[in-house]
Amino acid sequence: MVFNASYPPHGVTLLADCLNTRGQACRSQLDLNACVANIDGKLEWRKDGAFGHTARDIAVGSNGVLTARCEKMDGTEVLSCLDLNERIANNDGKLVDNVSQ
Repeated sequence: MVFNASYPPHGVTLLADCLNTRGQACRSQLDLNACVANIDGKLEWRKDGAFGHTARDIAVGSNGVLTARCEKMDGTEVLSCLDLNERIANNDGKLVDNVSQ
């Protein structure tokens, strides 16, 4: 799956062309704030995580790895990465996350 991302203020929308069960390409999107959190400078899977509020220089590589400079509780920033392939999948042409908490 090829990932692209757009970065509205305080949000990250993952965009991808996903094949459905009929083999047709469908444009799909997923707000990563709904499933990724910044926990003291580390990107982690978390429902309603809203990481975009405390992260900058956000990017998604073609390999599906999310990178961002994340603010820690002491105000410093660190680079953090999260492999989106771990919990984001194509379900019949639609991006879905598998984040329960």
